[in-house]
Amino acid sequence: MPTQKKSALSFSTDVTPTILEIAGINVSDNSMPFTGKSLMPLINNQTDTVYQADEAIGMNAAGQSALFKGAMKLVKNGKPYGDGV
Repeated sequence: MPTQKKSALSFSTDVTPTILEIAGINVSDNSMPFTGKSLMPLINNQTDTVYQADEAIGMNAAGQSALFKGAMKLVKNGKPYGDGV
């Protein structure tokens, strides 16, 4: 596979569905629900995006939170950088 550089927004949660699709494991029956999406359509140049502009994606790590939607990002930073609210 040739080296590719993509600028599409993706998350670590997209890795597992991608690996499962490469391995040929079908999870479309929701027997294993994932919050991520397979990156294979992006890798195979079938799309330029992983998430649609109207699709909200949230994440929380170590007390920091972010909500992404299209080109917008809402963040909540805890101390010492944020107000902790």
